[in-house]
Amino acid sequence: SRSEKLRRPEKEDDEKPEENETAKAPPRKAKKDSAAHHQGGGRGAFPQDLEVIRIVLDVPESEKFCKETGEPLVFLRNEITRKLKFIPGRWVCHEYVRPMYGRRSDLMAGVMNPVMASLPKQLIPGSDIENGFLAHLIVSKYLDYQPWYRQEQIARRAGVELSRRKLCRWSAEVANLVAPIYLFLGAMIAKSLSWMADETFVNVLDPERPGKARKAWLWVYLSLEAKVAVFDFNPSRNQDSPLKFFPPGAKGDLLTDGYSVYPAVLAKRPGLVHACCWTHARRGFDKALQGGGQCVRDILMGIQKLFAIDKEARKAGMSATQRETLRREKGVQAILDDLHKQMTAAKGSSLPQSRVHKAADYALDRWKELGVFAQPGKGHVELSTNILENNIRPVALGRRNCLFIGHPKAGKKSAIFYSIFATCKLCGVCPEKYLHWLFPKLAGATNQMYATLLPHAYAAELKAAADKGEPDG
Repeated sequence: SRSEKLRRPEKEDDEKPEENETAKAPPRKAKKDSAAHHQGGGRGAFPQDLEVIRIVLDVPESEKFCKETGEPLVFLRNEITRKLKFIPGRWVCHEYVRPMYGRRSDLMAGVMNPVMASLPKQLIPGSDIENGFLAHLIVSKYLDYQPWYRQEQIARRAGVELSRRKLCRWSAEVANLVAPIYLFLGAMIAKSLSWMADETFVNVLDPERPGKARKAWLWVYLSLEAKVAVFDFNPSRNQDSPLKFFPPGAKGDLLTDGYSVYPAVLAKRPGLVHACCWTHARRGFDKALQGGGQCVRDILMGIQKLFAIDKEARKAGMSATQRETLRREKGVQAILDDLHKQMTAAKGSSLPQSRVHKAADYALDRWKELGVFAQPGKGHVELSTNILENNIRPVALGRRNCLFIGHPKAGKKSAIFYSIFATCKLCGVCPEKYLHWLFPKLAGATNQMYATLLPHAYAAELKAAADKGEPDG
């Protein structure tokens, strides 16, 4: 969070230059002669795959002569100015015309054995919607936070009637068809040796109490090793979901926040090593910074050193082994020892109800778990669950827009689509383009084909096309 960044303290009065001392002004940065500067507002370059419509603005033929001498003007060059334009989505109807053929002898005998071309494979047979538009509707709902009633209103403005019940039914059918991919992703993440876990609530209409909503939970499990994120819809926030996700023989490292249910889960799963998130530990001290004194600032500076080391490793694209070496060379263990001393002193010198005391108490109670990332052989363990929280954010934004899930059965559907889109993000592919690629293949897929329909397969196909210099499809 940008608000959690530690700012350097302002200079005290005794650090200001004396009256007879000339205060040097900071050197002015030279302006960069870049396209972003000339375009204004720091806007970056246009995407390379953006469709370009060329509009030629030529002077009239009568003006292509010198007004003084009448000499014909010579072409020098083209002055090119590029501007962005948005064309709102257009509604079109695809009318498939299929000529039908038959043998004359069959017609004379009153028999019909027609021959005609087949229709393109449809994800929902018999529906009056194309696969691409179906992908757009689902992405709009689960990634762009547009509930069905808003999409219904948007369509009505264009004179198209789309019933929200029909939209809901279509999305349920797609979820059922995509469910095998969801299960395949779950199997992939289960084979990993390192996970992150978190949970967020959603409001669900209670069928036992018409018109009333209750809280349910979307648990998310993420593996950076497998580049997979899986959401699990569960009516409770207790141990049910993690115990189901991690079988009794599971082995690996699990990074979480400080929620009390995780230690209870790991007590039943001895093969798992529990690691805690440093971002959550830092937040308490960030809240205590106002009036917390120098001790809080020193603690935050120490935590900032830990994140700076991992940022350096991430920028360099280091492997887990290389990151472990970097952590050791940068003295991570010494930083942790100093932080433990500072937190212990801060806790002992503050009131039990103060923010400083609570922040130190939170970290010290989880000190063993906070230090897992620095242990030998744990270079793959992340410092925080920030990447996981970024994948949960669409759920929170969707909660503000959609308000509630209409039925507990629809919670499973939401989990499927959130899992697909979060995995697309981890694989670095556009979710809507992935669905455009997936749906025609999914219409005729078999159980043996699902491994070739994952976002990872689409990402590999894009990379192969890029290596050959082909445009992004």
